[in-house]
Amino acid sequence: MSRYGSDKPDTRFGLEIEHNSSSSQLSITSPIVLRDVTSLVDDEIQFDSQQNKFIFNTKIDDEESLLKMGRFRLQLADYLEKEHKIELRKKDQWNFLWVIDFPLFTPMTDDRTKFETTHHPFTAPIDEHLPLLSSPQHWSKITGQHYDLVLNGSEVGGGSIRIHNSTLQRYILNDILHLHVEHLEHLLKALEYGAPPHGGIALGLDRLLAIVLQTEHIRDVIAFPKASSNGKDLMAQAPSAVEQSELDYYFLNINKKTVS
Repeated sequence: MSRYGSDKPDTRFGLEIEHNSSSSQLSITSPIVLRDVTSLVDDEIQFDSQQNKFIFNTKIDDEESLLKMGRFRLQLADYLEKEHKIELRKKDQWNFLWVIDFPLFTPMTDDRTKFETTHHPFTAPIDEHLPLLSSPQHWSKITGQHYDLVLNGSEVGGGSIRIHNSTLQRYILNDILHLHVEHLEHLLKALEYGAPPHGGIALGLDRLLAIVLQTEHIRDVIAFPKASSNGKDLMAQAPSAVEQSELDYYFLNINKKTVS
């Protein structure tokens, strides 16, 4: 996030975010001298022609500011490739990277005193941060055992090491996330009988193939694409009718209207 303004960066090119703590500025330096940049600047991002860099005056560690600079980094790359014919992103270059050390919890946008899980509520914290769980002021500092696999700016896989301790899992669900756990009692009960440390990873195979094969649409590599006539999955026969018991579980109701 600090270098690229993204948790799934495209590292085929540089244009890394520069930090100037003394002036509270984030900036990106252009690799070539630019003249007309009116299409790139706005009220927040300005261009310093003497330093040949784009400057954003903000709180340096603010996540929203880093995200904005991350989006601008991609916009600048598009501009340099289109207007100045600079090849920054070679189509046959595959820059894989692992993204690790995610925060376990993220403060909610509407109430920064409450937390939600960055990945999912079954992700285990790193062992060194287990003592921090008892102090709410430290929850935002806890690192989770998540990992994402990124290729050329797209997430193509991800997973985590799971919580295998029933007491810890119940504490996180109840005391930190304030979630109702009635429908998870079977999981918590099973963990009480003992489970080894475990984890997993899932690859987005369709997305990975679409990038490697340079297809225009991901549906070109989907093994079981939806029928174009009605959007139906011919293998799973989805969408299909939903049982009333399933609707009741999620407190949903279908109001059928007669079309004349």
